[in-house]
Amino acid sequence: MKDYETGSVWGQYDGIAIGGPAAEQKLRMDIIPTIQTTWANWLKIYPQTKVLPWYKQYEAEYSDVNYLSKVGVKLYPTGFESTIRNRQDTRLAENELVVGVNVGETFRAYPLADITAGLTVLPDTLDGQEIVLFIDPKTTYGAAYQPMINNEKLTFTVKEGVITDNQGNTWNLNGQAISGKLQGEKLPFVTSFITEWYGWTAYHPQTTIYGRK
Repeated sequence: MKDYETGSVWGQYDGIAIGGPAAEQKLRMDIIPTIQTTWANWLKIYPQTKVLPWYKQYEAEYSDVNYLSKVGVKLYPTGFESTIRNRQDTRLAENELVVGVNVGETFRAYPLADITAGLTVLPDTLDGQEIVLFIDPKTTYGAAYQPMINNEKLTFTVKEGVITDNQGNTWNLNGQAISGKLQGEKLPFVTSFITEWYGWTAYHPQTTIYGRK
């Protein structure tokens, strides 16, 4: 990604500036929680959602992969392309979808293909921090959270297709309690998102894979 204001180039996986004035200042964008899921599932969580209209005048910028070069914008800084070549990691197929999770300087990939039971709660410990993943491969959803509310640890299971904690509260995939005494509370988000394996491992070659050596 390249910003118009400074001409700096940014990595989309971690928000770190990799070229231009912002890179010289060693700047990094804040990570905002995002959800990759189906439209039907999104509407279930956020029924009042508004949809951005389609502006046809910008269509070329998204449908033509060579658009930027045609209008004279240099996407990558000099020497950048050589840093992303020859980094193939064959532990997984390059286009396999994973939930990539980052805690501190530790990275782990959770392959969606390994989740065969449908809606799944997956507890784990990463870099000494306890986390819990809510994963639904049917809707291509996966995100990680800290299993804590008001300094109290919660444990989660799936009961009759609903995420439920040890206090009887129920939760949606977005980490928000939808019933029980904690209704409305949200679990702290842990940096995580759905991504293809080749991109995740190119940015984080030291990543581990959950359940594999």
